[in-house]
Amino acid sequence: MRIFGALTLPDITSVSSVCKDWYDVSSDNTLWQAFSKAYYPSIPTSEHVVSWKREFQTKGIAYRLIRQQFSQMHSIRMAQRHWMMCGVHMFHPVNGRRGFDLLPPPPPEIAQHKPPVDTMIKMLKREDELRLSEEFQKKFAQPDLNTIHVASEIQEQVVKEFGFEDVKVGVELMRTAPSLYPESQQVRRIPHYQKFNRAKDGALKEGSRIPNSKVALINGINISLHQYLDNLIAPQPKPIPVVLISGSYS
Repeated sequence: MRIFGALTLPDITSVSSVCKDWYDVSSDNTLWQAFSKAYYPSIPTSEHVVSWKREFQTKGIAYRLIRQQFSQMHSIRMAQRHWMMCGVHMFHPVNGRRGFDLLPPPPPEIAQHKPPVDTMIKMLKREDELRLSEEFQKKFAQPDLNTIHVASEIQEQVVKEFGFEDVKVGVELMRTAPSLYPESQQVRRIPHYQKFNRAKDGALKEGSRIPNSKVALINGINISLHQYLDNLIAPQPKPIPVVLISGSYS
């Protein structure tokens, strides 16, 4: 919320349009109440508006123009079969990770229920099949659904199909499979969120100089990161905090 409060309206629009978690935060009613008062004093001044965001979207001309521009710039649509929406949140336990590391083996009371490796391989293949199915790809693409919940739903379905009485135990075994079956390379290779994981700890440390990367602005202009930051910071009357957030569109 503090970060959103410091951003401009175009920044709010662009970030919340491509990041599900930030979209959730950007729906906060008090945030849009502040934007309404700042940009459009004519929007109802009552403190009891049910949805300030709806008021702003409906009556805020600038908001609609920004949304239209953003939609036009991101009008390219990949074929459904090429979507990797199911690969989001690579650091989340639902994808078998805690940060950059694989999940460790579960405690003994759960590990004792692990099935034969051949059964786990079939379970992981089934999970991959469901993740890439048309039904679940549509769910992953819906902005109002949390992709983590969708991925969890898939794993729970697989566990039930394979006859686990305790769904939570079965899901935990699937997520920790690479650590539970370290001798099986196939277990590591089957889940595409393991096979195609590109996340790795980088070389940047606290105090490191920010690399001068190439960036493309929302309006399509290419610029260096250092130049962009200079343009952003220079006009400020006093130093301001700057937060850089990056991610993969896929």
